[in-house]
Amino acid sequence: MQDKPRDSILNFTRRFFAWRRKNRLLVLGDITFLPAPEPILLFERSSNGEKMLIAFNLSANEHRIKLPKQWQNIATMDGHGLMGGAIVKQYIVLQAWGGYFGKIE
Repeated sequence: MQDKPRDSILNFTRRFFAWRRKNRLLVLGDITFLPAPEPILLFERSSNGEKMLIAFNLSANEHRIKLPKQWQNIATMDGHGLMGGAIVKQYIVLQAWGGYFGKIE
């Protein structure tokens, strides 16, 4: 049933996992959870000097969190299919149930 509709949960999950497999840091990188107020989940993945910052809003309300100091030169990643995450004036702004992926360039 969910095989055909491109916007089905099944197809979103397939696309996300395919994107994840292409990003070595998400598969093999070390994980460090960073302090963040509830309901934000904030962590970084790192390996061999590469770093990725990931943030998820686990609520139905918009939230914003100040970028960690070491992440001031972050580049937003795309291709993962998640909506609702952006950098706005040194803050990660997360829409309801939104996610953000970024890398230091």
